[in-house]
Amino acid sequence: MEEFGKSGLTEEGISIAVIDLSPGFAAALPSGAYRGDQSYYPCSVVKLCYLSFYESQKEAGRLSDNPELVRAVKDMITLSSNDATGFVVDSITGTTSGPEIADAAEWANLDDLGRFYLTESALSVIRQARSVRST
Repeated sequence: MEEFGKSGLTEEGISIAVIDLSPGFAAALPSGAYRGDQSYYPCSVVKLCYLSFYESQKEAGRLSDNPELVRAVKDMITLSSNDATGFVVDSITGTTSGPEIADAAEWANLDDLGRFYLTESALSVIRQARSVRST
């Protein structure tokens, strides 16, 4: 906390939850938390979903990094930049902001892919959180 306290971060302003998603755990995934019972307003939490999807697409070989995208991802998370977030979303969905989408079926397919990924990821985390609370 000393390092970040100079920037105004306090112990009350941080919570961390970690879940081990490694293969091999059937029923309950190992996890831990610091101030995990604290509630926060979720304004930019969706940016973590975009970050997760971005990383999964890279790992699957469906997305290649470039300096501008790497900078945008960093700014999206470290600065909570909405402009950077727009660029990241455009990059991971293969779209651009603004103009009308010419092929609505293609967009629906990309949207479904993202929704499926986030739904499956969220369900996994929710299941784990419930099992941790019940133990």
